[in-house]
Amino acid sequence: MTEEVKTASQQFADDYLLVVENDREGWDEITQEARRVKYNMPELSDSIREQFEQLASQVIENSEEEITEFGANVLRQILIGMGSSTFDIIAREVIARDKETLGIGA
Repeated sequence: MTEEVKTASQQFADDYLLVVENDREGWDEITQEARRVKYNMPELSDSIREQFEQLASQVIENSEEEITEFGANVLRQILIGMGSSTFDIIAREVIARDKETLGIGA
C-alpha cells in the first residue's frame, strides 16, 4: 500500500477543516460566510485568508516579547506565508460540504 504524499498546502487545509468542523460555532460561521458570498469561491477564500492572517498576526504580536527576532520571523513566515491556493482548497471544500448538507446541486 502506498502512502499518499500531501503538499503542505493540502495538509494545512485538511488540518484547518478538521478544527473548524469540530467547532460548531466555527463551522456555522464559515458556512454562513459561504452563503453570504453566494458560494463565490474566490471571495470565500479571500475572507478565510484574511481572518486567518489577522489571527496569525495577533499570535505573532503577542509572542514577540517572549521570543527572538528570528523566532518571530519564522512564525510570521509559517503563519502568514500560506499562498492563496491553500485557502482556495479550504473554500472549495466548505462550499461543497455545505451544499451537500443543504441538498444543493453543484
